[in-house]
Amino acid sequence: QERPRDAQGEPGQEAPPLPQPAAPPPARPPPQTAPQERPLEALKEERPRRSISGRSEDVAKVLRETHPLDLAALVDEQLEGSGVVLTPQEQRYKTMLERWETDLYPTMSDRNRRLVQDIRRMGAMEASAAMSAVDKNARCVQFRREGRYADAIAMGLEAHRAMTRMFGSGHPHTTLVQYDLALNYEAIGDLEEALVRLNNCITIWRATQGDTTLDVARAQGSAGNLYARLGRLSEAEACMRESLRARRELLGEVHYEVAEVYNNLGMAVDRKGEHQEARRLYEQCLSVAEQCRRDEGFNVSYLLHVARFNLGNTLNLLGESDQALVVLNECLGARLAEQGPRHPDVGAAYSLLGVVLGN
Repeated sequence: QERPRDAQGEPGQEAPPLPQPAAPPPARPPPQTAPQERPLEALKEERPRRSISGRSEDVAKVLRETHPLDLAALVDEQLEGSGVVLTPQEQRYKTMLERWETDLYPTMSDRNRRLVQDIRRMGAMEASAAMSAVDKNARCVQFRREGRYADAIAMGLEAHRAMTRMFGSGHPHTTLVQYDLALNYEAIGDLEEALVRLNNCITIWRATQGDTTLDVARAQGSAGNLYARLGRLSEAEACMRESLRARRELLGEVHYEVAEVYNNLGMAVDRKGEHQEARRLYEQCLSVAEQCRRDEGFNVSYLLHVARFNLGNTLNLLGESDQALVVLNECLGARLAEQGPRHPDVGAAYSLLGVVLGN
């Protein structure tokens, strides 16, 4: 075999490298043009999308050490010009913080105000966890209003577990979540489970707040309605009478909630066959409801329809058909005016009128 040769032909030497081609001349730069102004929205779209967790250490420190109830404004300040775009979860959390400060707190019940005050006293990390639990419960309530009962129960159970970790199972704040869970179980027809949870709420609130509070009174009223639906009428009457006593003491004689309990109690004793007592309660409901203001957020008109319908039925059972017709015609006229001729409640009023006229 032939060995490699050097440039002079001697064996055993490496051949010299071949000459490299010359580099091409540099490309001529394109002609300069004046920069065009870009719309602000287009520039925002081109900014890098980064999570809030990927921001600088000083921003992370602010977010870690600031109490969440003070955080919404600081987040806005830190986002200004930073190029950071919030993830959907972070945006939902920021919206929750803003809602707490601007919308919820000014209209909160005393019970929820106490919760906010307790969260104020926590450290930043604990408060953030507590507010996350409260937000889960708020979403549970929203799902129930939308008719998404399975989602509402799943979210409510998450909220209850989280609140139990934060405050303990017997704490009033945890009990509030359990109360909302009871309403969800009632909505899907699981009345026994709803009743168990409501009675737990009553026991805890009595132990922590006393017997005569609105929390206890409202839970007793709800429990009374469940007992009635289960056919346990004596227990229903006992719960409702105690609820009525507390609400009259706390809210006064003229209040929508007082009128509502009069009507519900009338329905319970009516089913027991105590028609004269039911008549008295329905008439008391109408007297109170007609004095309530229509602009307080309660559906006073609907309560008046229901009470007149119930009273008309009871008067018919008592043999007072002429008076029953007067009351039911008032009920029908109001329902036609407010609900229209094709509403199921209008059909029910026509049906009961037919029964009374047949008698």
